[in-house]
Amino acid sequence: EISQGKMFTLVDGVGYPSVGSICNLSNADVAKKLNAPVLLVGKSGVGDAVDSYNLNSAYFELKGVRVLGGVFNKLPLDGYYSLDNCKEAVTMYFQQFKPHEMPYGFVPTIDAKPLDNKSIEISDASNSDSMDVSDSKDTTSVNSTASSIEF
Repeated sequence: EISQGKMFTLVDGVGYPSVGSICNLSNADVAKKLNAPVLLVGKSGVGDAVDSYNLNSAYFELKGVRVLGGVFNKLPLDGYYSLDNCKEAVTMYFQQFKPHEMPYGFVPTIDAKPLDNKSIEISDASNSDSMDVSDSKDTTSVNSTASSIEF
């Protein structure tokens, strides 16, 4: 139902493909039950990125889940393992050895500025007043706000 009328539905897994195996419900099992192809988020570098990708994609494939490719994360902008160098090497690997899968992106590391311990208020999407639900046992306002959010 959730995916009806949508171009795609994003389902976020946690950790590695086999997380949840202890209770017979791994990320790969969930993807299989949803008939959802997988886009892996991978490591930086070249060797570690490709090796980790192959290990993780093999588990999904063993479970009968189609792997589309990967997004490679936390790449520095300069140095030997720079985004440009890794992009070139990883893309060549996919072209040569994984022609039915592809790298969908290469994400650089970006230095973030600290928030200076400032608190962040979450506002009710239906009005401009902020919600305080810390002592509330009635979740009506939270539930109505959550149900009004569209993805």
